[in-house]
Amino acid sequence: MKNKLSRAGALALKRLNGPLATLIFGTGLAQVIQFIASPFLTRIFSPLEYGEYAQYVLVITLLTVLCAGKFDLGIFSPKQDKEAWLLVCAASMIGFILSIGILIFGMSFIFIGKYFFFNKNYLLSTILVFSGAASVCFTAWINAFTGWINRKGDFYILSKCRIFYALILVGLQIIFGILKPDVVSLAVGSAIGMGVFALSLIWFSRYSYSKFLFPRFNSVLAVMHRHKDLPKHAIPSDLIGSWLEQFPIFVLSHQFDAHSVGLYSLVNRVLQAPMQLIGASFSEIFRRQASLEYSHNQNCIKIFDSLVFKLTIIALIIAAVILPFAPDLFAIIFGEKWRESGDFARIVIIAFALKFIVQPVSFIFYIAKKTLLNFKIHFCFFIIAGCITVVPKYFNMSVNSALYICIFLYIVFYLTSYLFARKIARGGY
Repeated sequence: MKNKLSRAGALALKRLNGPLATLIFGTGLAQVIQFIASPFLTRIFSPLEYGEYAQYVLVITLLTVLCAGKFDLGIFSPKQDKEAWLLVCAASMIGFILSIGILIFGMSFIFIGKYFFFNKNYLLSTILVFSGAASVCFTAWINAFTGWINRKGDFYILSKCRIFYALILVGLQIIFGILKPDVVSLAVGSAIGMGVFALSLIWFSRYSYSKFLFPRFNSVLAVMHRHKDLPKHAIPSDLIGSWLEQFPIFVLSHQFDAHSVGLYSLVNRVLQAPMQLIGASFSEIFRRQASLEYSHNQNCIKIFDSLVFKLTIIALIIAAVILPFAPDLFAIIFGEKWRESGDFARIVIIAFALKFIVQPVSFIFYIAKKTLLNFKIHFCFFIIAGCITVVPKYFNMSVNSALYICIFLYIVFYLTSYLFARKIARGGY
């Protein structure tokens, strides 16, 4: 019986090759669009403006961990669509409520600053608060409806929406940047692009479920109670994980100037973000297939190892280009003032590659319901990272030396996560 289930899982994986190709193509094309736009953006915005935008993104990234209550992670598990749809509604509702809370708190803070601390940037701060609150809400909707569309297997729709989002995002940032090249242009363009992406996902999702309506409030509360372990363990883990992902920006912002942060943020934009999104496409397929295989056999090691092998090949190709040629490539493509970003890329590429390999398969912690173990791993490295934060300033380190410390922590963290994840995939826990 077990062998039959394994063969069924293998056949299902083969059937997913077409959807995987569709998703990878759509995601890849979206990244190509953003990459082509980057040389224009880097000639409109300076490293200083990118640095200020990176600090804004750092705050938004931490807030978006809370945005859906992590109920979007449970959309794949229920056998019935009704339960999954309730989780979509719960995640969307929490995102909307949280964004209203951010808006109220942010505007209250700005109001106090204006009248008691003589804040001269009232308009700029107000726009950033509105953009940030909207981004949090839209992120919750994107996560929830991406999970739903993935559950239904509509990868063509998901790819189409991502391509449309990329076009809107870069188009708005270029237009706003030409009008006024500052952090507000980047933030507003990003928020509007995310809004268009979220609404397009919702629009296409209406065809995939006959009961496409917001259910009774009591039903949403009931499903939140049934899946209460998701936010209890996943939110702390992901909050720490998001902080660790942004750890270099946090260290550079704390110890150095916005110019250095901006130089590093370009590396994030053209390397880590595309790698992360491409990895997420593999992850979306892995979630579906590994969930099925693990529920039948209590392991999914073949799927796990197969995906790790494919991601490793891609990561090695990227690293082989970046390590010898990064500074010259950055100077030619983005302008001479961004050459130092190429030096940063050489430092971080190994850690980025390891993250690209490990992060997609780390969803096994949720599939196997090992969220507490995942939290313990994240918490240990959070404590270590907190201690490391003061090292660059105490020893008067250069930017490059500070980055080496951050990247060493990354490498150890992702290797540790990989070892535990693989043991779970083998059914070892």
